[in-house]
Amino acid sequence: MAQVALGQTAAAVIASSVVSPAMTVIDLSIIRAQFNKSSMGSALRSTTSDLLSGRMRWNPALSIMSTVYTSTYMTANYTSALCQELGIDYKIPTAVATSLVNITAIAYKDREFARMCSKAPTVFPLSCYGLFALRDGLTVTSSFVLKNTIKERLEAEHGLSHNNADLAASFAVPMIAQLASTPLHILSLDIYSHPESPFRMRMKEIAKGYMSVCSGRVLRIIPAFGNEAAPKDLGQADINMHHGASDFMGAKNSQN
Repeated sequence: MAQVALGQTAAAVIASSVVSPAMTVIDLSIIRAQFNKSSMGSALRSTTSDLLSGRMRWNPALSIMSTVYTSTYMTANYTSALCQELGIDYKIPTAVATSLVNITAIAYKDREFARMCSKAPTVFPLSCYGLFALRDGLTVTSSFVLKNTIKERLEAEHGLSHNNADLAASFAVPMIAQLASTPLHILSLDIYSHPESPFRMRMKEIAKGYMSVCSGRVLRIIPAFGNEAAPKDLGQADINMHHGASDFMGAKNSQN
């Protein structure tokens, strides 16, 4: 089990180190696009420039993002490994544990990023955490509810192979979910940055920033999804190696 744990940790750290830099730039840009009333493209350029020039501190932001992905990947890998060790189905326990850790970690990350991008950082209201949790809950729920339905329709109606349909659905579902979750993201940050703003002004803020923020939140799916399989594959290889060794030793002992 110690060998499996080491493999799971290594897989999580490697996967996190690959995806975190790009996700740091994108997520900071999403928040800055809203705060600065700019396009996503402009926010990406200015954020990249500020990070490279040192006008914005890179290490704190990258460390926070790395924590999000390392904790998420480790939870997924450890839960899956433990379930297989206990001989139980890993899918539901892994999905629940990973979702809880990921939603909590992302809310923390977005709070810290909002403070970094704010001109006058203040206390982060509890309602903002709730909106972040609802936002990410929509993405997670849509993946559970819609992915298989879309995958099956792509196979049946458009003739896609099982693997291609699964790939397309895995990309499309979280992207589509951003159409509904983006207003929650904008509202949460608006409550933080303008706590006294009336409801009418909040609706205007959502309408004004929707296209820019939504495009950024759709964009962030690409590096996140592209690296999604890495920890599972790396960790699974270590689990298989561990169980293979156990089976070999068991067979050898029975022969004796």
